Amino acid sequence: MIHTKVPQPARQRLIDSADRLFYSQGIQATGVDQVIAEAQVAKATLYSNFPGKDALIAAYLEQRLESWIVSVRAVDDATLPTFERVDRLFALLERGVRSPDFKGCPFTNAVVERPTIATVREVVRRYRGVLTEHIATISGLKISDPRVTRLAIIYDGALAAAKSAQDWEAVEEARRFAIDVVTKGPNRPR
Repeated sequence: MIHTKVPQPARQRLIDSADRLFYSQGIQATGVDQVIAEAQVAKATLYSNFPGKDALIAAYLEQRLESWIVSVRAVDDATLPTFERVDRLFALLERGVRSPDFKGCPFTNAVVERPTIATVREVVRRYRGVLTEHIATISGLKISDPRVTRLAIIYDGALAAAKSAQDWEAVEEARRFAIDVVTKGPNRPR
């Protein structure tokens, strides 16, 4: 039987091209013409799928969010103790920041480059909510517990240290500190 590669729909090719280019080069540095060329579509195809660059940015971020959700769920195991679940999240983060392709948190990068664009801010808010909910789930804490906020700040700090200074020791320390947050002190989860 002969297998032929089924062409990807143009909309998805545009998002995938935007993903590669926006993340590697930056949103401001990447023009829609470059995305169109890499996706091998006509300019009209871009505008029939997205009203403009900001909508394409939002679609790229949505895809990144879905990918992040799949990744963190894949490493989680609800049968493990809390500290191991938190450790797995931070181990995944550590592997990601050590990748030669790492350019920082795509959500932070996008909001820094496009701070006034409502669609960008909305996806970033959704990411923050998903991150916080996931941390609450794996740590066995209520979302209102201050330790959930602490863990999210530790996660963000590790990303920032990795991007700004390629400080792998800070990322490793963030991992240890996150485990301390859930294993030490009063009212620790079981």
